[in-house]
Amino acid sequence: MGTGWFVQGQESGPHPVPHGGRALLYAQYHLEEFATEMGVEPLKSFFSSNPASVAQYFRDQGLNPDDFELPEESWFDPADALPTLRALLNRLDDDPGPVQSIEKVRADLKAIADAVLKFDATGEQFHIATAMPDLTGREPERMV
Repeated sequence: MGTGWFVQGQESGPHPVPHGGRALLYAQYHLEEFATEMGVEPLKSFFSSNPASVAQYFRDQGLNPDDFELPEESWFDPADALPTLRALLNRLDDDPGPVQSIEKVRADLKAIADAVLKFDATGEQFHIATAMPDLTGREPERMV
């Protein structure tokens, strides 16, 4: 399974996006440029990971997690991310510039915005996370 972005609710857990967030991964630098141009926080400001999950990932990859300084998991107020998500969606509608796979990027970003809106309504904190690739060279597991 390749890497991609998803939304993690503090209580509700992971919320996947329609295209696995992979197009967002490829568009992240353009999205960061757009955020800077528009004067809003970049999406990377709302990223975090669970250190226990990262440690397990390192073990699965044959690495010792004790050799790495793992940051604490951070949670964010949805109201802080909504201006960024709205601005980016508007920019993609008006002028996507060099962003490729625009429909996938737009759909995944909209799914993140919808989840964050729900979190805002319920008061649940969140972060954006990324799935991590398997770097061991093992054959990927087949989905049945």
